[in-house]
Amino acid sequence: MKSEYGGSNGRTGRKDQRRSTRREWEQYEDREEQESPAYLELKEQLTTYYRQGVRVSLNGVRMPVNRIAKICAVREEGNYMADYVMDDDGQLTEVRFDRIKRS
Repeated sequence: MKSEYGGSNGRTGRKDQRRSTRREWEQYEDREEQESPAYLELKEQLTTYYRQGVRVSLNGVRMPVNRIAKICAVREEGNYMADYVMDDDGQLTEVRFDRIKRS
């Protein structure tokens, strides 16, 4: 006998329903994080650097500035330190965000 959830015993449907709710919550959390002042300020700063031709990376990996801003603002995996790299003429060429590890 099929349940209202589409599975024969109803378990599959409830699992799908939980998955759907989890996705909705994750999307809500993403919106909340992205609207935080720390995120918005960092994203704006990194976007300005990027438009000026400055490379931006996180732990040695280049990725979109909004993703770097989100990771650094949320700090789920620790704190990050920005390293500003200049060329011989004193022009900013790269901003590297590296995770700070506690010793």
